[in-house]
Amino acid sequence: ARIQADITLNDTVIRGTYFYFSVGQIVRLEGTFVAGKAGQTGGATTVTIKEFADTSRIPKRFEPQEAQTGVFQGTMDRANGTIKGTWVNAKGTKSLPFTMQAVGNMRTIKHARYLALVEYPVFSLPELRALNDTLARTMKVSYDSCVAMVKSTVEELARDTIPAYEGTKWEERISSTDELEVVYVSPVLVSLMHNYYTDGGGAHGNSNVDGENWLITNGIPVKLRLNDLFKPDANYLQILTALLVKDLKRQQASFVVDGSTTPQDIRQGLQTNQTAFTIQPSGLHFYFPPYAVASYAEGMFEVKISYKAIKDLLPPDSVLMTIGK
Repeated sequence: ARIQADITLNDTVIRGTYFYFSVGQIVRLEGTFVAGKAGQTGGATTVTIKEFADTSRIPKRFEPQEAQTGVFQGTMDRANGTIKGTWVNAKGTKSLPFTMQAVGNMRTIKHARYLALVEYPVFSLPELRALNDTLARTMKVSYDSCVAMVKSTVEELARDTIPAYEGTKWEERISSTDELEVVYVSPVLVSLMHNYYTDGGGAHGNSNVDGENWLITNGIPVKLRLNDLFKPDANYLQILTALLVKDLKRQQASFVVDGSTTPQDIRQGLQTNQTAFTIQPSGLHFYFPPYAVASYAEGMFEVKISYKAIKDLLPPDSVLMTIGK
């Protein structure tokens, strides 16, 4: 079975997540790695990573029931970007060999004074070199925007002589970040999600998201819009709207339940490409940030629409039919 993982190495600690292409459920990872000494198993780095999944029958938005479901044990070859070994389930009754191959690294640009930061992937696949250049340019623009927002807000608050919290400076509070997360990557299709966060000094910060999906043809990246995925004559807006509203009601998104956000509002967001979406092996995933379909306290809502539910809307040569294969 194929998986995609997002892991971070810090000192001797490994943290991250992964999901099976066939399932799509996010599984949390946490473990350690220890570099061996020369002469001991070739000086290899040994790795132990525990996995934790939500085992509740119906995952709850605020109270997941997490339990350890398995462990990865093996060795890491940093030069080749691989981790190889054996996965064993929590009961120790099932084991499978595994290989993880790095497909890229995350690059961070951080301001020396202000809390302005962007993070984005740099892929090692040769087919994605042009996409790397595109992302570097767009994230530089995003970084400049983050810095400008923080700088102007801090200077405005200083001019107005508004005090920051006791013992702090506004430079330690006002922030703006854009973290570009890898959702799916292959030589022909890449799906990314921007996670934006800004704190302008109010009662709380604000978060937002935006999907970014790229079709790669002969190394040339082309950004995909939602309507690019469907047949020209497909009634995809009506069908997607109905599926999204149904699931948002199931999740008890308060603005949808009480009618404050109408089906027409949902449709309008799709039609104008204002609703963030990503492409994953498990289906199309749509995202609604705080205030879009519910209150701030209810957080962000995510809706997955399986390819089975929309297969009649897709062209025969749809790239979605190859995802995960």
